[in-house]
Amino acid sequence: MKKLTLSLIAFLCSFSIFPDHDIPSVIVGCEISYPPYSITNEKKEATGFSVELLNAALKVMDIEYTYVVDIWDKVKKDLETGAIDVLPVVGKTPEREHLFDFTFPYLTMHGAFVVNNSSSVPRDIGDIKNKKVAVMKGDNAEEYLNSLSINFDKILTDTFEDALFLLENEKVDIVLMQNLLAHQLIEQNEFKNIKVSKTIIQDFKQSFSFAVTEGNSLLLEKLNEGLSIVIADGTFLNLYNKWFSTSDRYRKKGDLIIVGGDDNYPPYEYIDENGDPAGFNVELTKAIAKEMNLNVHIELGSWTTVL
Repeated sequence: MKKLTLSLIAFLCSFSIFPDHDIPSVIVGCEISYPPYSITNEKKEATGFSVELLNAALKVMDIEYTYVVDIWDKVKKDLETGAIDVLPVVGKTPEREHLFDFTFPYLTMHGAFVVNNSSSVPRDIGDIKNKKVAVMKGDNAEEYLNSLSINFDKILTDTFEDALFLLENEKVDIVLMQNLLAHQLIEQNEFKNIKVSKTIIQDFKQSFSFAVTEGNSLLLEKLNEGLSIVIADGTFLNLYNKWFSTSDRYRKKGDLIIVGGDDNYPPYEYIDENGDPAGFNVELTKAIAKEMNLNVHIELGSWTTVL
């Protein structure tokens, strides 16, 4: 009888009497202002690189979605409690691994200092000593600051826009944030009194992933599969080219050749003490451009990102 029962179960399973679990729809959180990753347009709709990437991954897995838009600290807590199912852009850190489950990272970006135009450029993280440093509440930047044994005054804001507004009006000394985000918000808000330091904070980087509520292994499995598919079929590259066209602000000035390089490969390419590109390759490029009357802009960054 035991053998007969086991055989019957196997027979029923082979005919999908017990179908695979499915996920018909999910609720996605989107933070208001984290360009170009997660933003809202003029119609208050969720968009951005990470949002469109998640949409594509959900679509290939035949999962419908609706969005909830709010400040980062709110949508982050909503994911913790299960009020929403997934966030499109979350930096994976040890501090967060007990709160969320993460897909494999789809992008890694470094942090940067933002300071007043009249301020000296920080050489390293030690230069925040005795300074007022603003960060968005709950961001990787706050977690990074909390790990430091340096005396400084931490100022928390709801958004990085708010933090940069404080800096523009000289209410704080430094904003610590993701590099590309800083450039996007400064241009978007037309801040005139602040600049992004070219100093690379080597031990502060963000590996962006999709994040789900801890324990939601089925959704995590489907997101990893969907993400793999949209990377393989070229969707990821198309979205990257669409949202990370950082050269657009330079091309408006005329025809331009943008030259990338490694920010930490001396003596060939590196960021000097003034925060500017330097090195043999940099100087050679400038000399060639001058001789051939070329309009060249040099951007150095982490090698994997530049490549």
